[in-house]
Formats: sequence, structure tokens, C-alpha cells
Amino acid sequence: MGYVHRTVNHSEHEYAKGKNHINGLEGFWGYLKRQLASRGGIRKERIPLYLAEYVWRYNNRQLTVSKQITRLLDLVAKI
Repeated sequence: MGYVHRTVNHSEHEYAKGKNHINGLEGFWGYLKRQLASRGGIRKERIPLYLAEYVWRYNNRQLTVSKQITRLLDLVAKI
């Protein structure tokens, strides 16, 4: 699916490897929880769609809205 799985070895007191650390994951889950709570609940069968949307939004949150739109249009053009 294009994901790279990286690990850290906590038993050797390793808590970060480059940009990979648990705070990034915790930050995303906190973000996802807030976004889904604002929707007042979602249907169980649509969880993968919401998850994919919010992963994309979180990974592109530093971009301006116009750059996000351009990136989305580029992705749609590839389909």
C-alpha cells in the first residue's frame, strides 16, 4: 500500500529514530479523535474512508489551501 513500517527498540532505551517517534503517532490520533468527535459519530463501514481523508489532511496540513487543492487535483488527474 506504499507504507513503510519503522520501529524503535524501547528495550534498548531507544525512543526515536530520525523523524520516527511515538509523539508523531500520538499527535495524529489526537487530531483524528478531535475531528471525528466534531462529526458526532460516523458509520462503522465508512471508517476506512474517514481515516484515509484525515491521514491525507494531517500529512498535508502545512500546505496552504490553494496548494492542497492543486495537490488533490493532481492526484485525481492520475486516476
